[in-house]
Amino acid sequence: MHIPIWATTVFLFSISGFAAAAPADTKSNNSPDPRTEVIKNAFRHAWNGYHQHAFGHDELKPVTNGTNDSR
Repeated sequence: MHIPIWATTVFLFSISGFAAAAPADTKSNNSPDPRTEVIKNAFRHAWNGYHQHAFGHDELKPVTNGTNDSR
């Protein structure tokens, strides 16, 4: 028995949606991860330093906090 290629393709695409479904959420999101605030604060610290010392420039000279625009 020969099954046409198009029928096989349609069948595979129709079941691929079931296989790609997201797994059930097993964690409850009622309590946030305690590391969240630490990560946010680290990002804010890095952004503020970048914005204060290097924003709008190509390079930062870390020893002198100077900048260089080589481009």
